[in-house]
Amino acid sequence: MIKISASQCATYRKCHRKYSYEYVDGKRSPSTPKQEFGTNMHTELEEWMLYGKVPGMVAQQGIKYLPDRSFVNRPDLPTILVEQQIDEELLGFFITGRMDIMLLASARASIYDHKTTSNMKYALDSEGLSNDTSALFYALYVRLKYNISEIDLRWIYYSATNPVIGNRKPNGCREVIAELRDNAETDEKFHNLVVDMTRMIHIRENSIKPEFCERNFASCETYGGCFHKSYCITDEVRAGLLKEKLRKSL
Repeated sequence: MIKISASQCATYRKCHRKYSYEYVDGKRSPSTPKQEFGTNMHTELEEWMLYGKVPGMVAQQGIKYLPDRSFVNRPDLPTILVEQQIDEELLGFFITGRMDIMLLASARASIYDHKTTSNMKYALDSEGLSNDTSALFYALYVRLKYNISEIDLRWIYYSATNPVIGNRKPNGCREVIAELRDNAETDEKFHNLVVDMTRMIHIRENSIKPEFCERNFASCETYGGCFHKSYCITDEVRAGLLKEKLRKSL
C-alpha cells in the first residue's frame, strides 16, 4: 500500500512535477546541514519532554511554550503524546508520519510542532498556519483518529544564527497559534486535502512521469532553489520564469 505523509502532501502542493521526481522517479532532495540541525534539535526537545534532560541553548528558547511535562503518557485525559508515530489506514489512505507533541483532552487537542529558522520572516502567521498543508494533515488525522473537532495548532519557531564557522547560537523564539473549529471552512480545507491525496495516489499508482505533471514556477527558487531545477528547467520554463519576474516588476 502506498503511504502518504505530511511532507509528501506539502511537496505535491508546492509543485506536482517535483512530487513526481521524488516519489515516482525516486530522485529525493538530499539532506542539508540546516535540516540536520533541526533534526538534532527535535531529539533534544523529545528528551526534554520524556526525561527532563535539559536541551541546548537554541532549543531552550522554546521550553516556555511547551505543555507541562507531568502530563506525558498519562493513562487518562488529559495526556501528552511525544513524537507519536503514525502508521495506520484512514479514509482508505495509509497515513504515516510523526507528530512532535500532542496534548489530548476530552473534547480538544493541541498539536505542537518545532520549527527551526535562521530568520523569523519565514515564520507563518496564524492565518498561514491555519492553511498550512502539514498542519492540516495532522489535524485531519486527529479528527479521524480521536473524533475531536476542536484543534489548536501551536507552531514554535526557534531562530538560530547561521555562522560560516562555529556553532549556531540562539536568536529568538516565537509561538504561532491557529484554531481549527468544527465548521464549513475547516471541512472544506480537509476535503481539498483529501482530493489532493487522491491525486497523489493516482500519480504513483500509474507512475506518471514528471514531464506529464504540472510545474509551479513560483517554487523553483524558494529556499535556495529546487534541487531538481537543473534538469527540470528547459527553455520553455526559463521563458515562463522571465515572464513571471517581469509581471512582478510591473
